[in-house]
Amino acid sequence: DAFAYACVVPAYFQVVVGGLNGPIHTAVLVSAKKGEVEDGASTRRLIESLSTWLAVPAAALALALFCFPGRVLRVFAPGLCGAGSALELSIAQEQVRIMSPC
Repeated sequence: DAFAYACVVPAYFQVVVGGLNGPIHTAVLVSAKKGEVEDGASTRRLIESLSTWLAVPAAALALALFCFPGRVLRVFAPGLCGAGSALELSIAQEQVRIMSPC
């Protein structure tokens, strides 16, 4: 169960960002194709700025997950913080720290 709880936030982020062929990837490709017809330099600037704007929140989320796994688990998995589940909570916190860069 600890692994399932630890996967909640990274899995949610994966759904939102979508990875390859996800919503952000598709939007960038459509924008790049339109810009490619007009100007290749503007397409490059668009992709660089989007990459920066996506990397900053992703890094902030990874840092928050690494530094505050207990608080994050209390929000996303309130049932894990009950009596008698201290070992499971500890395991889930370590797994969140391990998966935070993902």
